[in-house]
Amino acid sequence: MLKKVVDSDVISETQAGLLLPRKKSRLLQSDPVTCARYFHYKFRELEKLWKTCEDRPFVGFDLIEYFFRIEFQHRAFPHVHMLIWLEDAPLIPANDSDENDTRVCDFINSTITCEREWDGSPHTWNQGNSTAESRADLLRRQTYRHTATCRRRKHGQVVCRFNSPFLPMNEVVNHD
Repeated sequence: MLKKVVDSDVISETQAGLLLPRKKSRLLQSDPVTCARYFHYKFRELEKLWKTCEDRPFVGFDLIEYFFRIEFQHRAFPHVHMLIWLEDAPLIPANDSDENDTRVCDFINSTITCEREWDGSPHTWNQGNSTAESRADLLRRQTYRHTATCRRRKHGQVVCRFNSPFLPMNEVVNHD
């Protein structure tokens, strides 16, 4: 869509996926309004899934309230900061018990994952529908790569300001 608006050239999704990063960046920077409107449209479509889809992302927990704020990065690219409230989700009270601690950890483990296997869908687990291409895409998106903005010099050494690499854990653990 953006290629048509900016360059008056119609291309397929496959061709768009093959564009070089600098060409994609040029298109995005050429028309930030169209990008922002498209982002807004996609986010609203995602909202509909939370509200109407039977196979909602938070299995067993209905979304009862949410708050979001859309911000724009320094190059005018939008992103969302969001809080959600789920019905019957376990809470972490001040006088936390071991039983509730287990419920909270189980809840987090059931809704958040760092698994690299993926079926290509937004939130369901179905290894059978996965393709080599979808797995490679997921791996690319989930693998941290250092950038110029994350590197800092500390005591004569270059370190990541986000403390990467992140040590993996198989499950959530509460370290009181």
